[in-house]
Amino acid sequence: MRRISALAILHFVIDSYALMIPALWLPIKQRYDLSATEVGMILGLCTLPFGLCQPLWGMLSDRVDVRRLLAFGPIVAVLGISMVMLQQPLLPSVLFIMIGCCGVGFFHPEAGITATRLGRAGMSRTLGIFLVGGFLGQVAGPLWISYVIESETSATIQTILAIAPGLALIVVGAVMFGKPIKRHTRDSDAQVSWLQALAGRHWPIWLLIAMNTMRFFCLYVLLYTIPPYLVGAGHGQIMIGQWQSIFNVSQAFGLLLGGMTAAVGRERIICVGSTALSLIPLLLLPIFEGTSMIICMAFIGVGMAWTTAVVIQLGQGLVSRASRWMTGMLIGFASGISTLTGPWLAGVLVDNFSARTPLYWATGFAVATLVTALVLPSQKRLNALRD
Repeated sequence: MRRISALAILHFVIDSYALMIPALWLPIKQRYDLSATEVGMILGLCTLPFGLCQPLWGMLSDRVDVRRLLAFGPIVAVLGISMVMLQQPLLPSVLFIMIGCCGVGFFHPEAGITATRLGRAGMSRTLGIFLVGGFLGQVAGPLWISYVIESETSATIQTILAIAPGLALIVVGAVMFGKPIKRHTRDSDAQVSWLQALAGRHWPIWLLIAMNTMRFFCLYVLLYTIPPYLVGAGHGQIMIGQWQSIFNVSQAFGLLLGGMTAAVGRERIICVGSTALSLIPLLLLPIFEGTSMIICMAFIGVGMAWTTAVVIQLGQGLVSRASRWMTGMLIGFASGISTLTGPWLAGVLVDNFSARTPLYWATGFAVATLVTALVLPSQKRLNALRD
């Protein structure tokens, strides 16, 4: 429990700084006098390394022992993203965010597989704890950076305030974790390598990646719709951080449910059911205002996040000899693609239509997620591929 708690702390750090990026929407727009489309395009490009690094780092860590570098990613993320607080031209700010996103990409593949290996009775519980640490970080990150931005202090002090808590928690997590655990290998003729997965010999793997990508598209379009909606309603940075944190809290509850239900082994039913439940509040979202709107978004967050632990557990089981690559694809590639185009898409729709238009697109992505889940093989077939 000590080591999984330490890993959850590091995940808290990495995701809190990753989710500070959407909260920078308003200050970047105001500082550089940009449109919603331009802000979305810039933030999307900034997060591109996040998606590219994870599968590549996962492939490397499947061959080279990089467990001693678990704290490297969080350090890079903290330093890179915090440097945006300095008053500087646009290009250096973009480069700092991209460097920080590389750190986020370095962390997830090895940390994800380490979390599953720490489970004794079942990996779904430890994976759930690990994922909840990350989503709690997503709650704290937007709130903290919003208060730092609104504080009446110099850019240097704001940068220090952004860096200090992250580095302190990294030290705590690294000390608690101690020495790296031994790497385990599992032999199974039914399980494939990442090269076989790329060749398409196990098509359910690609369905899982597609489903997770559509799910992340839905979540990130909603996340980047919050700032322009609230600005249009006359609210400021603090309210943006609060709404984004509430949305992320709901995803933490969804992860807890996913961690508890993943042990049941009914992955296909869970994926279909939780996604279907998200569609009801999504359909109601465009007709609501204020508090009712954020309540709907909270239910959407629960339903969409519910499948996370289930999908990762299933994916790692299908590709055990390349489980780090699989984790990188399911978390890094899927979310990286959506963070690249999701903010830009939300910005284009807001500039050319209204702040509510992205909500209809988010509903479309949720429907695509549900269709992909329905196409998954039967539970019996999935179990046969995994055994």
